[in-house]
Amino acid sequence: MHKYKEIFIFVLGSTPQILTETIYALATGPSKIYPDEIVIGTTTEGKRILQEVLEKQNVLKNLCKEYKIPYVEPQYRIPQNSKGEQLSDIRTTEDNQEMANLINEIVRSKASEKDTRLHCSIAGGRKTMSFYLGAALQLYGRAQDKLYHVLVSPEFETNKDFFYKPLKDIEILTKDGKKLNTRNAKIELAELPFLRIGEKAQIKGDSFNESIKHGQDAIDEAIFLQDIHLNLKNREINIGEISIKLQPIHLALYATFLKLKTKCSKKQCDGCEKCNITRKVWSDDAKKVFSKIYNKLRIDGQSWFSDLDPKKNNYSSEKFTSAISKINKCIKSALNDTTLAAYYMVISKRHYGCSKYTVKIGKNKIKFVG
Repeated sequence: MHKYKEIFIFVLGSTPQILTETIYALATGPSKIYPDEIVIGTTTEGKRILQEVLEKQNVLKNLCKEYKIPYVEPQYRIPQNSKGEQLSDIRTTEDNQEMANLINEIVRSKASEKDTRLHCSIAGGRKTMSFYLGAALQLYGRAQDKLYHVLVSPEFETNKDFFYKPLKDIEILTKDGKKLNTRNAKIELAELPFLRIGEKAQIKGDSFNESIKHGQDAIDEAIFLQDIHLNLKNREINIGEISIKLQPIHLALYATFLKLKTKCSKKQCDGCEKCNITRKVWSDDAKKVFSKIYNKLRIDGQSWFSDLDPKKNNYSSEKFTSAISKINKCIKSALNDTTLAAYYMVISKRHYGCSKYTVKIGKNKIKFVG
């Protein structure tokens, strides 16, 4: 049986019971899972409440001692605002964004560690915090990772004196003075199914919004995008059933982008020189690819490529960008779908002071005919 480092991740506010109830449920369940690390996304006010109950009142240590669970010191992670101040609550749009980024970073970093298994609870904190945790796990979660919601008997769920079911039954009081015996308490852990996008695509993004965008791009590319076939013999490209004719000079340039993309060993483009071209300086590999395609298309007596032949270094950056503009115009017009066309058009990205050009479509969608 594979041995994982068990990482327990919570989003919590004023309900420390969720942490102890979840740990209790996993420790007493069929698999008897104990935490190796406990990470809590919260606010300064949440941390104060949690520390008061879990640590100063020794609730967490008592649980661990009673059920022989190795004690782990909780790690409190608190987002900061634009001024570098830790958040005391989540009330504004900016506050929500900072909390989303924090939760995204926690899940991404822990999921990237080798031989870890994440146990994420969405039962605590504000509703938006629970959503962010579930969404982040969909983006970065792996087959072994789990998502939970703890279910507790209603009369015990809201009782501030109930944290887990002790080995020795005790009586606690409700707000109206009614006595409850802990032997009647039921704690269940509902395991929630979720999509695991991260297993099928390499998701990146420094923020929650960027990660979501990468995830959506991965889904769109996997499900909705048609293969693009490059046919030099017929001097055309085919996207699904749509045939697009390009001028030879434009076809050669576009074919160079596609060929460089398929030759790149990286799973996701990050602006490297292997599948990107700048306006003024081409890599030796890009020159070789362009020249080879140029020779296939060239007809004696015609000089389509005189302005864009990098081997002769006599093309201008203005004519380069003009050619790209015409290529993109043809693709956009043929597909008649701006969102779809964006995956096939030549895109540019500012990178260390210069624009780099590539195609967005994944290399698995690029096919060469003949």
